[in-house]
Amino acid sequence: METPRHGFCHGADMDPERVRQRWPGARFVARARIVTGGVGDLGDEAAAGDEVGLDRAWGILLAVAADEDMAGGEPVRVRTDDGRSFGATVLTTGDDLADPVETIRWARYWELSPAYVVALATAHGQPGVIEEG
Repeated sequence: METPRHGFCHGADMDPERVRQRWPGARFVARARIVTGGVGDLGDEAAAGDEVGLDRAWGILLAVAADEDMAGGEPVRVRTDDGRSFGATVLTTGDDLADPVETIRWARYWELSPAYVVALATAHGQPGVIEEG
């Protein structure tokens, strides 16, 4: 059995339909966040308050089939919401981040960290998006 490659989405590309279109063989692994500061297991370095900063983007981790394109993405280390650590490739493009309302919509859909969603909405001047549902 082939070891899956992992991709990380954190913009409008978290839309399940977009995932199916771009990477038909991809499977959801977990909610996760980028862990900055190294490629190894950071243990306790990632304190609970770190989840709020936008420099540690939350998103979804996908297992991507070997024959699917992940070219051009930045390699990162992510930590899942249940504490697992993975190497991944960022799949999100600039186009996926162009509309902050869509990013916030899919962050809410995937039930990413509530503190992160509030910080994201506030940073983009969209606090009302949180209440709209």
